[in-house]
Amino acid sequence: MKSFSVCLAFLVAMIAFPSAWAAPYQATGTVSFIRVLESSYGPDINWIAVSGFTTAGSCPQADGYLALMLRDDTRGKQMLRLAEAARLANAVVTVNIDDTHKSTAGYCLVQYISVAQ
Repeated sequence: MKSFSVCLAFLVAMIAFPSAWAAPYQATGTVSFIRVLESSYGPDINWIAVSGFTTAGSCPQADGYLALMLRDDTRGKQMLRLAEAARLANAVVTVNIDDTHKSTAGYCLVQYISVAQ
């Protein structure tokens, strides 16, 4: 009976707190792809890809790339500008995502992007 109670408590915790099982993913590489779409396609549609970063939990791919979505807000636009500059300079970037933070279309959102020296 005790093992049943432990299993039940574990299942309840998994259902009640799914973010506790989320995994952050980080990659370092060059920006290999940038896509910017017209706003009528919806929010959170601008995305980048980083070389060598091909899988991250449940994050889907688009056009053969791990699509790292950027929000269509002030911070997202700042990240897009940083990614564009890094792409032009062939600079190394580090990106962090979490496969529980997704766009309305189900793609993973970039939590941060930084340029390495």
